[in-house]
Amino acid sequence: DEALREIFLAIDRDRNGRIDAKEIQSTLLDVGLVASDEEVASVTAEWDKNKDGTIDFEEF
Repeated sequence: DEALREIFLAIDRDRNGRIDAKEIQSTLLDVGLVASDEEVASVTAEWDKNKDGTIDFEEF
């Protein structure tokens, strides 16, 4: 889905094809939401199906 890919690319700030916890936290701050490191780590771990510490587009 193209809309989903656009959202993924907006979060993937370094354009490496993977979203990490830092990129999630930065995106949340951009929209006025504050999340603790623990909250962001929890979300990342939940979506990170292959447990490599990042979220690729397929996992997203």
